[in-house]
Amino acid sequence: TESEDETTSFQLLRRPKHRVGFQGDYRFAEGKGNLNLGINSVGPREDINLAFARTVNPGYTTVDAAASYRFHDNATAFVRLDNVLNKEYDE
Repeated sequence: TESEDETTSFQLLRRPKHRVGFQGDYRFAEGKGNLNLGINSVGPREDINLAFARTVNPGYTTVDAAASYRFHDNATAFVRLDNVLNKEYDE
């Protein structure tokens, strides 16, 4: 990620230097069912606090999951869980 201001050489606010994500899908029941797992990791990023001083928000990793099943050509059930591990973080 381009996270540095070219004129000041400061890291841009709220932009991590590193960010990585993984998405995995598994289809079953002859393609009627689908399981999805997503893992997203964001590195630390600079911010400004209420006193206008620079601070660092810590990095975080979240895990998301989803599942769907097609019962009929016109009927699909879907469920999605964001932040499965209930990790507290600031975006």
